Amino acid sequence: MNPSDQTHSPGADPFDDGVDVLLVTSRACHLCEQAKDVLERLSGDYPLTWREVDMASSEGSAIVRSSRAPFPPMIVVAGQFYGYGRLSEKKLRKDLERLMKET
Repeated sequence: MNPSDQTHSPGADPFDDGVDVLLVTSRACHLCEQAKDVLERLSGDYPLTWREVDMASSEGSAIVRSSRAPFPPMIVVAGQFYGYGRLSEKKLRKDLERLMKET
């Protein structure tokens, strides 16, 4: 397994699927590290499962092509392209709150 192809869910309840987040990263990417830190913090507050995929992998390359994002990280939330670059913790918290109310 590629070391960046990992699943993280420290705050998730095993009986609640919660929200799936896919983080597409590349090596030596400081914004990718920032996004991982945000997701780690949020996974303690929300039923959030996130997975990291290297943009050089076949799955990562497909997301890069479909999103047309110019640089990493690329973030996919609940199966929908969410954004790229610096991940706003405040905005993602707000959107997770909205998603939790919808489910």
